[in-house]
Amino acid sequence: MSKVARGPVLCFHPHMTTPESRRGKRSPLVWLVIGLSVSLCGFTALLLFLVLKNPRPASISASRDVAAESNPNELEPVVAVTEKDFPTSNVVSAVLGEESEDDGVKHLARESDGRTTLTNIDGVACRYLDRRPRSFGYVYYAIAPTFKGNELNAARIEIEYRAHHSGVLRLQFDAMEPERHRPYKTAAPVSGQQTSLGDVQGFLRLRASNGWQTATFYATNGNFMNSQNGGADFRLEVTPSEIYLRRVTVTRVEGIAPH
Repeated sequence: MSKVARGPVLCFHPHMTTPESRRGKRSPLVWLVIGLSVSLCGFTALLLFLVLKNPRPASISASRDVAAESNPNELEPVVAVTEKDFPTSNVVSAVLGEESEDDGVKHLARESDGRTTLTNIDGVACRYLDRRPRSFGYVYYAIAPTFKGNELNAARIEIEYRAHHSGVLRLQFDAMEPERHRPYKTAAPVSGQQTSLGDVQGFLRLRASNGWQTATFYATNGNFMNSQNGGADFRLEVTPSEIYLRRVTVTRVEGIAPH
């Protein structure tokens, strides 16, 4: 009888797994980690999309900081001199206390040596300068670029004001005389009583009054290149440093001031 060689017998249990079969399966912990990773990537992508779609302008917070510093009790809108066309006009103006983006003159209300506040006097909206106990103060203005662009060399500037105390007032503007740049040249007053303050000429005497008055000045050889503080083209100097201001008007004229 022939003998049959026997080798090791391999038996497979129905629930046994081989290394090959184990590779095709992942534990629940692995699937959980994968799921969390996918969710995190999706959330990050969505957040990035929203940020890029709706960026927050840095100027908003910056303008609020400036407004809060100048007037902590009131946040005023920043009124900019716009690029509205004024080359065909001979007159630009602004009603202080009711400023608009379409104004041809911008009042720079937040300059450190000339901050004004919105107020109302006898039902009339206006601006109020009060720098007491300082002896003098300033009020700054800038002219619309498109109005100046048409060779603005000489201008009549009218200021509507109300003063409850007597004092003096003068207007200084950005000028060339003749080739020398003078950002604070004194304009010639043409209405009211002229006076001097020490050795300085060109002041207009303020009369105390409960009504509105108008001071008129002529600015000749104007440069108007925003060379004054805050980019202003002209400013009022008020002594003592308290005044109410209602309206400012700039009219283009010939380059000869009246006497």
